[in-house]
Amino acid sequence: MTGGALDGKRAKRIALLALVAGAGIAILAWSQTWFTFEIALDPGTTPGSSRGETAAPALMALALAGLAGVAGLALAGPVFRIVLGALEALLGGTVLLVTGVALASPLGAVSADVAEKTGVSGVHATSALVVEGSLVASPWPWVAILAGVVLVAAGCWTIATGRRWPGSSRKYGARFEDTAGGDAAPRERAVGDDRVDQWDALSHGDDPTGADAVGAEPPTDATIAPDDAVDDGATVDDGTGTEAAPTARTTTTDAVTPADAATTDPVATDAERREPDDGAARDR
Repeated sequence: MTGGALDGKRAKRIALLALVAGAGIAILAWSQTWFTFEIALDPGTTPGSSRGETAAPALMALALAGLAGVAGLALAGPVFRIVLGALEALLGGTVLLVTGVALASPLGAVSADVAEKTGVSGVHATSALVVEGSLVASPWPWVAILAGVVLVAAGCWTIATGRRWPGSSRKYGARFEDTAGGDAAPRERAVGDDRVDQWDALSHGDDPTGADAVGAEPPTDATIAPDDAVDDGATVDDGTGTEAAPTARTTTTDAVTPADAATTDPVATDAERREPDDGAARDR
C-alpha cells in the first residue's frame, strides 16, 4: 500500500471518528442540566433547573443529522464527500449558534421551565419571577460548544482530504453493474432450452430422441408397427444346428386376383366344376 493511500485511509478514519464524537458529545450535553435558578413565590422561593432539551431543543436534531452524515460519508464518492463535509461543518456551526443563544439569553432559555412551575407565560413575565442573581449556568452548555467546534473542524477536514479517501468496497457497487444484456438473456435461454433438456435426459439414461423427449413430434400411424409384426418366440432351424433369427410376419391388404381366388375359394371351385357338366348335358 502506497503512502498516499495510507494517508487517505487515515484521513477518512480521523474525519469519521471526529464527526461521531462531535455528534455524541452534543447528544450528551443536550440531556444534562444547563441552568439552575430560584423562582420568587409568595411566600418564599422555589428552586428550579433547566436541561438542554428545553434550553436548546434543536440540539438533538442537529446531532442526529450529523450522525446520518457520517453514514453517508462512509459510502460517498469524491464529489459527495465534499458536499457532505460542507453540510457537517454547517451543522456544527448551527450547534454553536443554538448554544450561544442559550448562553447569551439564559432567562429566555429557562422561560419554559419557569412557566411550567408557575403557570405564567411569556418571557418577560417569567423573567420577572426569577430571583436576581440566582440563575447559574452549568458547564454543559460549554460542552455543547465543544461539540459544535468538533463538528465544524471535522467538516472542514473532510472538505480538505475527501478526494484522497479510498473508495468503498466493491461489493456495494457490484449490484449496480450494467445489465443491458439482461433482456436478451431470456430469449437466448429459450432457444437453447430444448438442447439443454435433451442433454439432461441423456445424463439420466433416457433417450432424448424418443417420443417422450422434449420437442419430439408425436408418433403417427405410419411409424407405429403392428403388434404382430415380429414373432418374438418363433425360430427357424437352418439345418446346421443353429437357430436363425426370428422372422417377421407381414400382413398384406392387396386385392385378391382371380387366379388366387380360384386356388383359395372353395365355392368358386365347385362352380367351375359344375359348368362343364351342365354344358355336356345340354349337348346330349
